[in-house]
Amino acid sequence: MKNLQSLERLVLVKYQKDQAIIPNESTFFGYWDVNRSAIQLEETNLWKQDRLGLRAMNENGQLIFIVCPEAEHLEMNERWFATDIIYRYLV
Repeated sequence: MKNLQSLERLVLVKYQKDQAIIPNESTFFGYWDVNRSAIQLEETNLWKQDRLGLRAMNENGQLIFIVCPEAEHLEMNERWFATDIIYRYLV
């Protein structure tokens, strides 16, 4: 937990049409339940009990969730990546 919280930011990128990461919710630490219904991160004990410190990081502005629209796994426009991720959050 301390290792994650030592990061200035953790930027998680989910590709809206990703078919390589199943379930797609796992990109943001979500998963499927036994009925294959999507469980979002905020609904998990991992979040509620802050087991990894993600909730604290979110409250401190260190946790960034980005959805890459209309893209499949790792198919992103380089300009979008530079503008919306690198220059906005990492530089």
